[in-house]
Amino acid sequence: MATYPVVVTKEGRMFAVLFPDFNGMSAFGETFEKALDKGADALKATWRILKRDGEKFPRASDVKRLDPVKILQERNLDPTRETRIAAISVDVDS
Repeated sequence: MATYPVVVTKEGRMFAVLFPDFNGMSAFGETFEKALDKGADALKATWRILKRDGEKFPRASDVKRLDPVKILQERNLDPTRETRIAAISVDVDS
């Protein structure tokens, strides 16, 4: 099982899920829950690719040290929007 923190923010009509531990990786959904589901799909696919290519997996960030404002700014998103920190877990052995 792999668990990574994510920052979720509302962008227009969609919710964006941003993965601070994976350079530029994000997912989108029409609802908070759908965005997290899409994020889980993206995380699992990324893990499969890294495993296939023999690359190292990034370490999960410490949730207490995440700065959502900085993460939004790095991606040119509005840092004043409401954000939530969540975690996505996927079974990487299947």
